[in-house]
Amino acid sequence: LTQYICSTCHGMYWVKSIYLTYTLHLQKDLKQVKTREELKTESSIKKYQLPETDLISYCVPTKQSPSKYIQTVTQSLDALFAPINLEKYLCPICGTSSTCSQEVFIMRPPKILILHVDRSEAREGIVMKNPRILTSEREIDLSNYVLYPQTEIQPECKYFLYAVVLHLGSTLKSGHYAAFVKYESGWYFASDQHIHPVSEDDVYKGADTYLLFYERKDARSPKKR
Repeated sequence: LTQYICSTCHGMYWVKSIYLTYTLHLQKDLKQVKTREELKTESSIKKYQLPETDLISYCVPTKQSPSKYIQTVTQSLDALFAPINLEKYLCPICGTSSTCSQEVFIMRPPKILILHVDRSEAREGIVMKNPRILTSEREIDLSNYVLYPQTEIQPECKYFLYAVVLHLGSTLKSGHYAAFVKYESGWYFASDQHIHPVSEDDVYKGADTYLLFYERKDARSPKKR
């Protein structure tokens, strides 16, 4: 669910979309990304009250800070759902072309959350594989990105990792897919017909993570706990 707020008339409207996966971008520079919790502490916050709710959206100027790239799944989600400003936006309410605040929310947390890691990177006009390490997390919380997270109409917002798909290879045009899969209390590495146990540390950090599968806490299978 995407919220748009016009800077001229402060008119607001919503656009509903359906996503099967969310794409995490490793190239995002975190100097322009702020979590919603960080935004709440800014002195220059502009608050926009949604009608008939207690939800508040925040849009603030970005402070300059040293360049820092995404390293964890939570940082990737913060970047994905961070409010952004759209320039030369034609407002359907007042009809003027101005700046617009755009913010994305999850309407209802899914039972299974699939995160796709975008490893494409342009270097001198050539698209190559980005080998940057992305630290997976055993548990993530979507409550900062969910509409009305504290109400009875919403299910649990906590998720647990239960599978990771890896792309093994140095380019995007070739390579091999393998996976880490959790079964009962242990993790296993699966590559074609070869399956063997691995440590939990092997799962959470690597340069080959391609897909992450999380299961909502209240929907977890006993075999994945």
